[in-house]
Amino acid sequence: LPEELLSVINSKKEEPFNLTYSNNTYTYIVICSGRQNRDDVGVVVDKMYMDENAIYIESVLRQTATPSDAVSKDTVSYPRTTTPVVFKN
Repeated sequence: LPEELLSVINSKKEEPFNLTYSNNTYTYIVICSGRQNRDDVGVVVDKMYMDENAIYIESVLRQTATPSDAVSKDTVSYPRTTTPVVFKN
């Protein structure tokens, strides 16, 4: 990811947010769930579609590990998903 985008993500990551960021190559769609007091969850894209006006992403915060995976409940995480989109003429 571009350094500028990573900087924005890191500055906002404590709270849930959605944003788009564009450069000469991609438009990035970022969905962040904010601070989570566990490390066994992630943002999962359930559906993505486009019409003539916008791109839509339906996502959920979902458990990504099982108790047998030895995850720590004392760990903080900032789950997010970043989707790069290329527009072609």
